[in-house]
Amino acid sequence: MKPFAAIMLMILVVSCEKEQNVTRFSSWQSSPTEEKLLQQLMTGFKEKNKNIAFKFEPIPGNYSEKIQLMLGTHQPPDLFWIKDYTSPAFLRFNTLAPL
Repeated sequence: MKPFAAIMLMILVVSCEKEQNVTRFSSWQSSPTEEKLLQQLMTGFKEKNKNIAFKFEPIPGNYSEKIQLMLGTHQPPDLFWIKDYTSPAFLRFNTLAPL
C-alpha cells in the first residue's frame, strides 16, 4: 500500500441505519482553520455533485474512540478518514470496505 494513500485512506462503511439518501462523511478536526478548509472542500464537492445529498459531520476530539463507538452501535458515517496504522484493526472485523 502506498504511504500517502494509506495515510489518507477513505473507508466506505455499510450502515444499517442512515438518513434516507444522505451520504454522511466524518473526519477529525484539530482546529477551526482545519474545519474551515474541510467545509470549503465539502462545498466544492456539493457544487460539482448536486445530485448527491452529502452531510459533513466533524469529530473534534477522541476521533478513534468515537468511530469505534459508531461502528459498535451500527451507526457509523458512510465515509470517514482513517490512518494507515489503525486500518488493520478496523478491517479485521469485516465492517469496512476500502474505496
